[in-house]
Amino acid sequence: MDNPETSSPSFARDLTGAQRVGSDEFFYDIFGVNLKGLKSIWTLIKRPVDYFEAATLPDWGGKHWPSIRIWLGLMGILVALQFIWASDSSEMTAMFQMLAMIPGESLVEPMARDGFTLDLSELDRAELGKTAFKRWVFIYPFFFIAAMCALALIFRAWKPAVSFVVRLRYIFAIIVPASVFGILSTLAMVNISGQAYMIVSFLSMPIMICLYAITAYRGPFYKLDTGERIGLSLVIALLIFSALFLAQFISMIIATMPTWMEVTETLRPQIEAARAIRDAAN
Repeated sequence: MDNPETSSPSFARDLTGAQRVGSDEFFYDIFGVNLKGLKSIWTLIKRPVDYFEAATLPDWGGKHWPSIRIWLGLMGILVALQFIWASDSSEMTAMFQMLAMIPGESLVEPMARDGFTLDLSELDRAELGKTAFKRWVFIYPFFFIAAMCALALIFRAWKPAVSFVVRLRYIFAIIVPASVFGILSTLAMVNISGQAYMIVSFLSMPIMICLYAITAYRGPFYKLDTGERIGLSLVIALLIFSALFLAQFISMIIATMPTWMEVTETLRPQIEAARAIRDAAN
C-alpha cells in the first residue's frame, strides 16, 4: 500500500527540488561560501564597479552575495583554519600568552625591589594564552561589525549620497579583497617567527591600506574626477584601517581581562604573604 505522504504531489515536488541540489550547495555546506560568493569576490577584484552598482539595489541584482555575508564567510574560513595559523607554537598564540602574563610580569620587578621573589611557575602560560585567544576569536567579529557600522554613520562622502545600509555595504565590499589577502598572508606566515614575523606583519599593513584604497578607487568613486577619486579613496582606506585597528585593540583587551583576573587571583596568596612580611618588618 502506498504511503500517502510519499505519494502526494507535494512530496514529489519537494523531492524534485532536493535532486537539484548540486555543487553550488556542496561548496556552501563545506566552506559557507558558494559559487555565487566566489564570483562576487572575483567581481570585486576584477571589476569592482559592477559590484558596487549592484550594492545600491535591494536584492543585489540577483547576481551577488551581500558584502557583509562574504566577509563573515571569509572569517569563518579563517577560524576553521586556526589550527594552522594559531597552533601552540605560532606567533599569534605567543602574543596572547604574553598578554595574559602582563599582571604577573608587571609585579615581578616591584616585588624584587622589596626583596621578594614572585613565583610565576603556578601559571600555565600556554593554557592562559589559549583561553584568551579563543575568547578573542569569538568576540572580535562583533566589535569589527560595530566599528564598521559606526564608520558608515560617520563617513558620508559617497557620491551620489546613499542610505546607511548602502554605505555599510560599500564599506564591507571595500574590505573583502584585503580580507582575502589577509587570509593568504596569514597562512603564508605560519613558518615565520620572531623578528621576521614582526617585519612581515608591519609590511602587510600598508598593503592592506593600498588594497582598500584601490578597491574604493575602482568601485564607489569610479565616476569622480581623478583628484577627488584619489583623495576620497585614501580617506576611506585610512578610516577603515583605523576602525579595524581599534576593534582589534579593544576586543583583545576585553578578551584578556578575565585571564588577567585569573592570574591576579592565582598570585594573590604570594602577594598578600609578601605584604604581611613587609608590614611586620616595619
